[in-house]
Amino acid sequence: MSKTKKLLSSIIIVTVATIILIMAINARHSSLALKTLNQNTTLRHVNIIYVASSSNDKLAKLPSIRASIQLRPGAEERILMALNRLGHNVLVLIDARNITSAVNTARHTFIAVAGKRMPVVLVGTLANIKEIIDDYAGVYPLPLYIVARGTSKPNYNEVKLVVLSYVPPNNQRAWNVFILGIASSEDELLYVLYSVVNNTLQYLRGSINRAKLWNRLYLPGTNILAKIDIGYSCVPYGSLNIKDVLYKIGSNDKKYLWLIYRFIDMVVPGERRWQSGWLNRVFIQELGVKRYDLSGFLSYYAPSTLLDKSTSIAKIVFASPTNSTSPGYNWSYVKQGITIIDESDYGIGVAKWRNTVSVHLAGFKPIQLEPGALVRYPRSGEHVLVAKYLAKWAKRDCKLLGHICDWKLSDYCGLVVVWVIKSP
Repeated sequence: MSKTKKLLSSIIIVTVATIILIMAINARHSSLALKTLNQNTTLRHVNIIYVASSSNDKLAKLPSIRASIQLRPGAEERILMALNRLGHNVLVLIDARNITSAVNTARHTFIAVAGKRMPVVLVGTLANIKEIIDDYAGVYPLPLYIVARGTSKPNYNEVKLVVLSYVPPNNQRAWNVFILGIASSEDELLYVLYSVVNNTLQYLRGSINRAKLWNRLYLPGTNILAKIDIGYSCVPYGSLNIKDVLYKIGSNDKKYLWLIYRFIDMVVPGERRWQSGWLNRVFIQELGVKRYDLSGFLSYYAPSTLLDKSTSIAKIVFASPTNSTSPGYNWSYVKQGITIIDESDYGIGVAKWRNTVSVHLAGFKPIQLEPGALVRYPRSGEHVLVAKYLAKWAKRDCKLLGHICDWKLSDYCGLVVVWVIKSP
């Protein structure tokens, strides 16, 4: 009997201890999630007006929400009243994920806020966002982001949410499109919103820095049709920063629209960001001109293969497609410690570079690579460009007390951006 009591006591103690442990783990997980959500973020100086057809608990409870407005007829008047009451540093967040019966109201709301030259963030599927702004936004494209990670081979899965921030320039009627983040879950959406808010306000305030940036990107004889600005973390391997620019070439060609695509991509090693030991190793950049649109034409691209490690500067030079007397378009970038393998194919309209990084020369530091391509599309209709970015990182793998070491490669991690170009 005594043994039975002891056994029951032991079972009860173990059970209670297990329950306490599970509760502690859950509490720790919850506290960590909350801490992670608010880490390195601040919305103290931002007033957000939240607009939705039905309230979303997580979004509606954000600390900077100053007004919640239901998306129904007359919503734009209530938003304008809230704008006048809140004053400066106001951002309007329109949740457009469930607006089947409120598309016209969402469109009127968007136009009303645009008329006040206020930053707007639209959250929803690509189809919903296009339906809201298609007749009003004067700048294309609307990119669709697709992400690959955790696979030994490139495998792309469509992201379900797209976040776009529309920022009106100070002295222009046309709007520039800044793509500031993506999200595939509700929690990720909160991270993205913080990033969008902070970057939007920096843009509105930083006129001096913005001028320097555009001067650096400006190519004589072109205008900037659109620019991507997005970061993507591949924890613990590293991260990607994408700031590509799409130029439109001014020409008298009435048949074709001529464009220059300029990659401006940075790869950051995990060792630099999280002290994880992962270093830069391989970065693939690819532009598909004919993948979804057979009318696309890859006219030229640069650079080609650069095996000579002593060549530290990669030069990009494009001749003018319609004017033989034009000096053309050119830029250059540093490639020290990088071997460039050209894997392009004119036949299928693909410009592609495999950048192999020397872990000893460039594995420990962020590297920026800026190849480009000259492409052509008919002036009429909608056209599609596809940009891909894939990275692998390497980590020292040592055995037998560090006497035998080799390099271990990470999985692929990257993005695909589908540009939808609507000709004027």
